[in-house]
Amino acid sequence: GKFTGLGMLLLVVAFLWTAGASLPYWTGPYPNISKPAAGLPMVPDSTTTTVYYANRKDGVYSNGPMIVKHQDTFYVSWYNAPAHESEFMRVVYATSPDATTWSEPILMFANNSKIGLENEPWAIVNGRLYGLGTFYIDNMLPPHNAALMRRVTGNKQGPVFWLANEVPEQFKHLGYPTYKHVDPQTRKDAELYLSNLVNTDLYLPGDLFNERSLYWVPNTSELVLLIRDNHHREFASTCTLTAPTLPTPTPSMDYCRPGTGDLLYTLPNGPPINLTGTPLTEAVKNCKWSFPVETGIPDTESRTCASWLPNKYVYLVGNQLPSGPRDPLTLLVSGDGLKFSKQAMWAVRAHHPKPRYPGGSPGFQYPSAMWIGDYLYVAYSTNKEDIQITRVPLKFLTSELD
Repeated sequence: GKFTGLGMLLLVVAFLWTAGASLPYWTGPYPNISKPAAGLPMVPDSTTTTVYYANRKDGVYSNGPMIVKHQDTFYVSWYNAPAHESEFMRVVYATSPDATTWSEPILMFANNSKIGLENEPWAIVNGRLYGLGTFYIDNMLPPHNAALMRRVTGNKQGPVFWLANEVPEQFKHLGYPTYKHVDPQTRKDAELYLSNLVNTDLYLPGDLFNERSLYWVPNTSELVLLIRDNHHREFASTCTLTAPTLPTPTPSMDYCRPGTGDLLYTLPNGPPINLTGTPLTEAVKNCKWSFPVETGIPDTESRTCASWLPNKYVYLVGNQLPSGPRDPLTLLVSGDGLKFSKQAMWAVRAHHPKPRYPGGSPGFQYPSAMWIGDYLYVAYSTNKEDIQITRVPLKFLTSELD
């Protein structure tokens, strides 16, 4: 085909901007979706539990689970609706002492518009756990969204407040204050959280960038931002830090923080940000992101989530398939955080059950993940109805590439 002048210019800019950068890439054949589990081996010795079993009383639509552990309690949040996606969504969560037996859903943020809310990654600020939810509306601060926040301790919650300088005009009737009008401790936590936000709003003409995940390249000063568009493609952008120290995995826990389309991120890796202030924040904020480039990593338009394992290998969970339904849910491990291939790839779940309700989306999708202790916990939606967790032994993952 013929390139337009603009198209050729973009290719030249992309080449010059990414020259010398280390970008993730795919090598070898893609999984064969015509075979059971796409021809992938199943993760051995895994166990699966159900966090929420969809029902008409509590809502048949559930998606986007985010997992965390805080003070000996596991938490999973997700967005939930009576019947369909993007209609009257709210944010709920459940708790568990062991990631096996879960509480009934607890309302975190009520629905207050037809579209409603989606949950955002948990944050731990000065040792306190906070849940977040976002309305997706235009012309808001932070850009394109309006975030709610509240403290969570088991089934108890603090007051809801806006993580913004002013109450959004169209939501003033809700009566929620801004973070400037809450108790002093909560205000300080909110200010620290805001100071650690990093804008990764990257734009490539002609493409809508959606789900994304941010991770460190092990043993380097580079960050990678994986970005999914709506055409089964995975892009990546990188930046090189000039910080005095490099990040290291935490000794007890780390989780990947997936994001949706509004691209405000706290720093990747570490406890789900036990924020106490760090010079790395400013280094990331000043980082110059490269032009997004296709990686060749397949994606079926689900959520891809990447982070470190304890041995500094990078794991990637999602639906890394060239096409077809979101089945199986896949897990890849990369020794250098850049090279991904079918040779180090497994199916976490495969052979989804038949959806029970109209509007269900077949497959295992929109995962988040966390390693703690001896296991990697992968949370995901089944058919966009149920919320489930599969526990994978870390011993298996960390030995595969050694």
